[in-house]
Amino acid sequence: MAGSISASAAKRRERRGEKVLVGWSWFLGFIAEAKKQGFNAEHIPGAELEALAKEVLSQPADVIASLKKVMGE
Repeated sequence: MAGSISASAAKRRERRGEKVLVGWSWFLGFIAEAKKQGFNAEHIPGAELEALAKEVLSQPADVIASLKKVMGE
C-alpha cells in the first residue's frame, strides 16, 4: 500500500511527537517564568547568536580572564 508505514515506524513517530510536545511545553513555561521574573526572553536568530559567540571568544586573553573572574569561574 502506498503511504502506509509499519506499526513500529508509527510508534516511533508517535513517541517523537510526544517528545516535541513535552519540549515545547517546557520551553513555553521557561519563557513565561523568565518574563515573570523580568528577564528578556526574546527569540534571537541562530546567526546572531553565532556572531555574538565569535565576538566574545575573539576577545584578548586578559579580557576573558577578567570576565571569568567577574562570573566566579
